[in-house]
Amino acid sequence: MLISRRIQNIAFLSFSGLASLFLGQIAVHAFFHNIITSNIIGPFISNGSTSRYTRSTLLFAKEKTSPSTNYRYIDENFGIDGLISDASELQFLQDNYKSILYLCPDTPTDTGCFEWGFETVVKAFGAENSRHVPLDLSTSAFQFTDNSYPIHAIAAFENFQQALDSLTTPTVIVCKKNIRSSAVLATYLGVKAQVSEEQVFADSTAAGLRYVDNDRLRLWSKTVLSTYMKRGANSGRLIFRQFFEKESSTYTYLLADLPSKEAILIDPVLETVERDAQFVRELGLNLKYCLNTHIHADHITGSGRLKGIFPDCKSIISEASGAQADVKVHDGDLIRFGTRHLVVLATPGHTDGCVSFLLDDSSMVFTGDALLMRGCGRTDFQQGSARLLYQSIQSKLFTLPGSCLVYPAHNYIGVASSTIREEMEHNPRLKVGISCECFEEIMAALNLAPPAKLDVAIPANMVCGV
Repeated sequence: MLISRRIQNIAFLSFSGLASLFLGQIAVHAFFHNIITSNIIGPFISNGSTSRYTRSTLLFAKEKTSPSTNYRYIDENFGIDGLISDASELQFLQDNYKSILYLCPDTPTDTGCFEWGFETVVKAFGAENSRHVPLDLSTSAFQFTDNSYPIHAIAAFENFQQALDSLTTPTVIVCKKNIRSSAVLATYLGVKAQVSEEQVFADSTAAGLRYVDNDRLRLWSKTVLSTYMKRGANSGRLIFRQFFEKESSTYTYLLADLPSKEAILIDPVLETVERDAQFVRELGLNLKYCLNTHIHADHITGSGRLKGIFPDCKSIISEASGAQADVKVHDGDLIRFGTRHLVVLATPGHTDGCVSFLLDDSSMVFTGDALLMRGCGRTDFQQGSARLLYQSIQSKLFTLPGSCLVYPAHNYIGVASSTIREEMEHNPRLKVGISCECFEEIMAALNLAPPAKLDVAIPANMVCGV
């Protein structure tokens, strides 16, 4: 089927050539000091009746001095540990590491340090050298039966990645039994080195890292690694253009799969149809779909006119919009073009039929009028609801990876794009700390004038602009 109702399990890609190169030159040294090759730090190398020690002789001596049986030295930059049960264990970590990433949620059954958990860690390492990013296996990032699991897996990884990137090495990663910490570190190092999930898993197994026996952590790591490898493999294979219509300040987006030349347009505008069509022709593309994020009130869609120019093109809009289209989509549907696809995210609130479109690798999201750069769509007509919009943004968009690029339907501030993290931190209506009740008050006080084309745009857009 062209459009699938459910996100399928991620197909993990195998890059055997890269894996072979990595195995011979980089992998073991980058990940685990106790996998033995000819040019790395190994704990102990045996040749028949004689033994040859390497730099790891000193490192192993250091490891043995740790009071914790869960402690593992990985390399000169990282170590992992389990529960810090007393002051002597904490002192050992202070003596050997400059910073710490703490993964325990600090619940009664899941803490990683004696006395006050993370508070004790901060007292020892200082706030600037301590990061607390809880890893709870019951959250959506580790529930791989959920349709949206891959999205949340990447979002969780970026939180760990951001924390580790901000810390001065050497860094120790701590959880209750060092299982979660091993998964985070192996995945982090694999992404940095652009290594396949197969190679990371093989190295992790050889090193005896315990996360490989945990189904949720193993699949989470594979999901993250395969997604980043896919991004690298697809680099240069996606055509992307952002167009602008001045009168309504509307963005139109052209995406195309380079190998197949199949293309889609998101939110085309009637007045700029010829421009869009010219780009499709000049790039030698086959326009497969015209997508609308919702029933626009400030311009007439160009979908109908484009269908006349490109007879094989089909129009798409959400079923909830009530509008006419060749294909009507729902939350979780996939819109395929060539080897790529968009995931449909229902984000009602500006209108009751609003959807956003997420690119398959979670690198960019097209948010329509739901989330704008440092703003959001109005909620005072077209079945708008400030409460529903707030819930849509918080649950569907602000749970995406922080690095995910935000491409809205309008530009009112002279900025081409944003990111999820930027909007969470700086959007004056929606940033972290603003409650739903506060958001409702903000939206109620806007007192905006009706869109200039309201009376003609909505009726036309209900019938695909024709």
